[in-house]
Amino acid sequence: GALLAIADSDAEFHESLVHPGMFAHPSPKNVAILGGGDGATLREVLRHRSVEKVTMIEKDAKLVELARVHLPKMCNCSEIVGSTEVCFDDARVELVYQQPKDYFALN
Repeated sequence: GALLAIADSDAEFHESLVHPGMFAHPSPKNVAILGGGDGATLREVLRHRSVEKVTMIEKDAKLVELARVHLPKMCNCSEIVGSTEVCFDDARVELVYQQPKDYFALN
């Protein structure tokens, strides 16, 4: 696969991935993230104060755990008022470990 982001330069990539869609909506409250196991997309979504719930659907729980241990900068939400140090632990976040297509087939 292709390298999409590295810890030292992920901000520009994830900001450009997330914010156009978030700003296109007048008040995004419920957000689904398909994949995103490194936590950086989640971090950028949680910057939006209107967000009440984020469902992150990631097929690989090990990737999330690897991010917690080895990519702490990418999943760090300590600068976001009202969030937690680790984005995955924010009360607004629901982590679902499942193939996204299977999740949407059932929900």
